[in-house]
Amino acid sequence: MLIIKNILSWIFDPKNRSLIVAVAFIVLLFFLFSTCNRAKSLQLTIEKNKQEAQRAINNYEASLDTVKMYRDKEGNLIGQIQGYELTVGELNGKYANLLGDYEDLKNKPPITITKVVTVIKDSILNVNVNSFGDSTGGELTFKDSTFFAEGNWRNLSGTIPYTLDKGSDNPVVPGKGSFKIGQSLSLSTYLTKDKESGKIMINVETPYPGVTFSSIKGASILDDEKNKKMWKEARKTWGLGVNVGYGFSLAATKPSPYFGVGLSYSPKWLQWGK
Repeated sequence: MLIIKNILSWIFDPKNRSLIVAVAFIVLLFFLFSTCNRAKSLQLTIEKNKQEAQRAINNYEASLDTVKMYRDKEGNLIGQIQGYELTVGELNGKYANLLGDYEDLKNKPPITITKVVTVIKDSILNVNVNSFGDSTGGELTFKDSTFFAEGNWRNLSGTIPYTLDKGSDNPVVPGKGSFKIGQSLSLSTYLTKDKESGKIMINVETPYPGVTFSSIKGASILDDEKNKKMWKEARKTWGLGVNVGYGFSLAATKPSPYFGVGLSYSPKWLQWGK
């Protein structure tokens, strides 16, 4: 009771009125700052929920999308399809098929995964054919090569043996031919993301003509730490604090009522929760 009586007498002492008004003003500022922080935290929660809902919609649309082919200004073929945006947990669960045979990726998921199936349609109009043989037969040989761009070329060669049967209506009897084909096809894969809708688009580009991308699958893997980082950045390291109580102070040798006002610093790594 004595402590409460001393605190009340100190509060109602006219000499302390100015200090009490100042402390009350600081307390009001403290509550205003606290309200602003709560409002910002609520805004971040709403924004995070909106992003998650939009991501679910985009992933559903990606499951229905088909490959679209077009050419850019340089004449390169581009295949485009909407991709997924997944968490590591989703990648190892519902969408585990995207990992395919890449077991190493399961231990350390990449930022992006792409899987492309290509169909090449090529045509050769004129190829010089050489013939070697005698009166009993021989072989036909041909060789052709085409260079499209750096890392994009095609080599074709072959041999067709034949025999001659002069007593037959068709004197040339072809044998089994042997053919060799070598191709080099360069693919450039990149992802784009629409700022408003958040849609992920997977683009596969090549200068090799006559290419069709019959299947493109891919995903951009979300960093699970991304959301944690967002909440962590929202924390405040500096704050305005008000202390009211009864005890000892550096300026007094006896216990007395006190008001404490000042700045406080708390590193983000020492803070808990969001």
